[in-house]
Amino acid sequence: MNKFDRIYRLHNILSDRRKPVSREELARRLDGCADSTVYRLIRVIKDYLHTNSESPTATTANCSWTS
Repeated sequence: MNKFDRIYRLHNILSDRRKPVSREELARRLDGCADSTVYRLIRVIKDYLHTNSESPTATTANCSWTS
């Protein structure tokens, strides 16, 4: 899966959820990618797509998505 496909899939995963999604769940649903890839994809979405994510703590990838 290429980078664009992962970004698109991550956006869909987060927009379909009302509750936080764990980093482990995101990695699993993104075809088992590494933790660093999940963090990178979240940063790309936030920086380039100007989408907000809210995280309960700054060190976790538990995100609920708002557009």
